[in-house]
Amino acid sequence: LEEEIKVLRAEICEIAGYDINPNSPVQMCSLAYDKLKIPCRQRSTGKDVVVKWPKSPLKTALQKYRKATKAYSTYVIGLKENVSIDMRAHSTYLLHGTRTGRLASRKPNLQNIPREKRMKGQFRAEPGYILIDGDASQAELRSLAIQSGDPELCAIFNSSERSLHKEVAIALYGEDYTEDQYVRAKAVNFGIAYGREAFSLAEEFDISVREAQAMIDGWFARFPVAKAYIDKCRMAPVHKQTIINAFGRKCRPGIVSRENMKDVQNQFANFPHQSTASDITLHVGMRVHPLLEGIGARIVNIVHDNLVVECPNEIEKVQQVQKWIEDAFYEVPREWGLTKVPFKSECKLCYNWGTAIKEEEWLKERMAA
Repeated sequence: LEEEIKVLRAEICEIAGYDINPNSPVQMCSLAYDKLKIPCRQRSTGKDVVVKWPKSPLKTALQKYRKATKAYSTYVIGLKENVSIDMRAHSTYLLHGTRTGRLASRKPNLQNIPREKRMKGQFRAEPGYILIDGDASQAELRSLAIQSGDPELCAIFNSSERSLHKEVAIALYGEDYTEDQYVRAKAVNFGIAYGREAFSLAEEFDISVREAQAMIDGWFARFPVAKAYIDKCRMAPVHKQTIINAFGRKCRPGIVSRENMKDVQNQFANFPHQSTASDITLHVGMRVHPLLEGIGARIVNIVHDNLVVECPNEIEKVQQVQKWIEDAFYEVPREWGLTKVPFKSECKLCYNWGTAIKEEEWLKERMAA
């Protein structure tokens, strides 16, 4: 990352024609608006402004530079400072650390590690163990389907032959959608549950904010009952209403003003499905914890709708843990009255977190050992 940052800084200096500090808002504003004459209503180089710039070498280089410096400072230096003498990072988890009801993690935040393999790959199972990554499939979207009662969304999740990602890709791009367009459709689906806005999608896929907004609008047009439910949740703080999820977790409006209205409404719109998915995962963890202790396995991280277990690298124990996790993710929601659609999960095996290995290859390796 250090080398990557040097290369990107040199690229920005080459675009400028002189030595420039990409971290200086004053210098970058002068380059963007005085020298390069980039059209923009705001004289700023903030993240939400840069994403609205027309495509240019400076925009591409600056976004890559910021991504690399963020990764280096937060997920390399920041993590290194929190590694204990046992070579593990011991996070603190907060049951009420977020307004949207998700479990939170700090010092270090182990729930916000980028999916990129070199970032997640910094974490690995200790010798003789393997990581089992139990991931609930589209838990927040399934939760949204249940609580909104959207008939089309429920029908998709209740069918073994239908795929939400494929159908949204077809709706947005037609039958001949590309692999890149499929990835974008997935981002829109998950983005609805995360409350992502158009500029965020535009930045990720290097498209215009208008195009990104059209994708979000297209999703809501396809699932109008889900949209009506989200809109209803958005209005709850306006009417000083408290929202309660299936597990009894409450989202209270508190003091609502003109200044914080948008933030509070976003929190309320995301609370029902985000808190429900997180609470399901917590209860799954509580259910399997005593079982894991009996075979020398342990939960090492919880990430919203994902349970990471470090298990002795033995065939019988690994397969037993996989079954416990998959059964619990199916049973727990039903026990709490979430029955309109089934919850499913998938367990991946990895020695380095984020780099899954094929189960067939792992079985061959274990049998040979």
